[in-house]
Amino acid sequence: MTNQELAGRLVELFGGKENIKELMHCQTRVRFRVFDESKIDQDAIKALPGVFGIVIKGGQYQVVVGGEATNVYNEVALITGIGEDAKVDDPDAAAQDAGLGEKKESVFGRVIDFISNCFIPMIPALVAAGMLKVVYSIATIAGVPAELGTMQILNFVADSGFYFIPIILANSVAKQLGCNQAVAMVLAGVLLHNNWRLIVAAGEPIDFFGLDVPLLNYNQTVVPIFLTIFFQKYVEKLINKITPSVLKSVFVPFLTVLVIAPFELLVFGPIGEYVSSVLSYAVNAIYAVAPWLLPMIAGGLTPILVMTGTHHAMTPIIYTNFAAFGYDATIYPGMFLSNIAQGGATLGVAVRTANKNTRSIAASTGLSCILGITEPALYGTELRLKRPLYAALIGGAVGGLYVGLMNVRCMVLGNLGIFGIVQYITSDYPMNIVHICIAVLITLVVSFVVSFLLGASDKYAE
Repeated sequence: MTNQELAGRLVELFGGKENIKELMHCQTRVRFRVFDESKIDQDAIKALPGVFGIVIKGGQYQVVVGGEATNVYNEVALITGIGEDAKVDDPDAAAQDAGLGEKKESVFGRVIDFISNCFIPMIPALVAAGMLKVVYSIATIAGVPAELGTMQILNFVADSGFYFIPIILANSVAKQLGCNQAVAMVLAGVLLHNNWRLIVAAGEPIDFFGLDVPLLNYNQTVVPIFLTIFFQKYVEKLINKITPSVLKSVFVPFLTVLVIAPFELLVFGPIGEYVSSVLSYAVNAIYAVAPWLLPMIAGGLTPILVMTGTHHAMTPIIYTNFAAFGYDATIYPGMFLSNIAQGGATLGVAVRTANKNTRSIAASTGLSCILGITEPALYGTELRLKRPLYAALIGGAVGGLYVGLMNVRCMVLGNLGIFGIVQYITSDYPMNIVHICIAVLITLVVSFVVSFLLGASDKYAE
């Protein structure tokens, strides 16, 4: 079935294009919201060739199609005329969505979904920056002088993706909350302005409206900008309400920035940094006592976190560690190995199964896992057969235990697939890259063997 044919069937099985009110996509899923859920034929959708499963969260139907998600989305968008930022008008949509959320998802679930939707758009920028940083690190280790003009430019180009995280995140948070995105990015820019950096570096007390401003650096932070844009939502709404229509275009953005900036520097920035520090302290206190524990948990439980959407709750911890230490040795290595484990477990199914269709799906999605995309295998093989999931949990935990014991550090954020090995190259700890390679081999072998053995009874005949 071609992507065009799959898109046509999806539209049909979601009740026709007139029933689809919102359409989005991520790396592996095409996401639908509909007016009437009773018109959806879920069983038929799951049975479509190329569909690995459906995830339903807060009224959103996420069809897992793997690496073809963007192409299938484009075909669906052509059929329906709905783009990623275009929503079909429905006077009862807000009430319907609120009702669905209350019935189907807890407050915690909605918070995690919100965090997830804020961070997902950032991933391409962080992957690009991370891989550029890897190129820089490899060149440095190879002996290329850091003073070389090309190296200097490459270095700050790579750093920009991480340095300006607050601005990138402000755009995503504002979009989710319905705030003015341009104003949100200006507010994030306040925290990163070069003059503010110079003030902080000087260390001399400075006041704002007579109040002492805490001198803190906010590059690569995430909590302060979350708090600031939440506040923007309510300030902007109030100013919009009291400002005459003829003056809105000038006075709403002007007054929003004027009101929020003092709170941002005096309240939200310091509180956010305090929260980040406490979070980092707690994580690293655990790491200091039992360095193997957090990588092992991350390696073993990442598939469960992905299924519940809670893996994005780990992102602030990872960013905080990178900002504080320049690397992460607690969670990111475990998540990386979890992908490898799912690949090994799914390939174990491909070798053991007697079912040609299962073998084909397992082989393709297993390789996808090793390259960093796990949802097709998770929903198409692991959850369906259960035992490969257990194998992946075991393999990931064993690999995580090893990297924890060897103090393996991920030096840059980037790819969570096999090519991510280069993110562990560092001249400060030459054995780092050796240990991550050993961990990959251990993880792959353990998950593959366990999966193979667990399929002995029926050869994964389903």
